[in-house]
Amino acid sequence: DPMHVHIIANKLNLRGGGSNRSLYLLASALAEVGHAVTVHTLNFSHPNEVPTEVPFELRAHPSRGSTYSRIRQVRALLTEVRDTADIIHIFEPSIIPVAGLTNDAAGPPMVGRLNTYPLFCTNLARMRDGCWKQCTTARKLVHDDAHLPSRLAQLPLYPARTHIVPRAAGRLDRLIAVSHAV
Repeated sequence: DPMHVHIIANKLNLRGGGSNRSLYLLASALAEVGHAVTVHTLNFSHPNEVPTEVPFELRAHPSRGSTYSRIRQVRALLTEVRDTADIIHIFEPSIIPVAGLTNDAAGPPMVGRLNTYPLFCTNLARMRDGCWKQCTTARKLVHDDAHLPSRLAQLPLYPARTHIVPRAAGRLDRLIAVSHAV
């Protein structure tokens, strides 16, 4: 049976590569096999740039303002689409925690695409398979490769990355890690 798939992403800009191209191919493939696909973009920093005709619906919801304002906008969008969705795919890693906190058993399944790890890790060059299980707030501070003043300014984020973000992300029905190994 055809499903209605809602995909939540930062942007869809085909002048970029990587995740933009993956998003386009995923949405197109789902639409081509008969699913109703709606890609919602938040456009945190870049506008969408796609061909005039795409085989799916594309809706831009430019998200502006403070982090708190953006979180409220994302929650409102998730609440809006849940009534028509058979599945919600969170394609933007930075909103995975918000989606996790919004997810509940009464709504459609929510899956997340984890294609980057700054939410969990402060130094991706030091990250190893499974290290997040033993990583502490203190290790995040020590491992961070930013200059000391930047690390001190970010101090409140380290406990959130250690305790809150993993729990919130764990509330999704499925979290898919995407490797970019060459």
